[in-house]
Amino acid sequence: MTITNIRTAALGLALALGATAPGFAQAATAATGGIVVVNVARVFEESAAGKYAIAQLRPQADQLQARARSFQEQFQKEDAALQQQAQAKTLAGPALQAKARDLQQREQTAQTELQTRQRTLQATNQSVQQQILDGMAPIVTAIMKERGAVVAIPTSATLQVSTSVDVTPDVLSRIDRALPRVNMTAPTAAAPAR
Repeated sequence: MTITNIRTAALGLALALGATAPGFAQAATAATGGIVVVNVARVFEESAAGKYAIAQLRPQADQLQARARSFQEQFQKEDAALQQQAQAKTLAGPALQAKARDLQQREQTAQTELQTRQRTLQATNQSVQQQILDGMAPIVTAIMKERGAVVAIPTSATLQVSTSVDVTPDVLSRIDRALPRVNMTAPTAAAPAR
């Protein structure tokens, strides 16, 4: 019989004998090696670093959306005016084609600007998340050692979790001391691919 089979049998025996909560929890921890779970999304949203990042990124995202709406309204008006001139035959031939090309080029320039700003915003957000994950890793490792756990799992990968194995509050407390802010400079790799 292997060690894993012995542990499984011991756990099954404890269940069959109707072990009570405190003794069973210790037996289960010893048999399974211990598990802790962390609500990573909550750490991103509720940590001091996460709140700081959200406060910085939200206005940038709002500005990007406003800029996109402004471009859309501007180009729709210009396109409608151009179509109206074409239908009324007040503008035709090469002059109409030149105006249409100019409008199309300005739309492409605007689209490129929006895509670049969107990529920069996404790269900054990913950098922030990575910084928080990097700051969280040694904290989770320390908590695992303290609790005798061998596995840490994000709550998003679980169906149901006992509060006794959820270490999110402890992670939040410690990460706020270790990482109160993150670097908000966009990584240089956000340049458009060609």
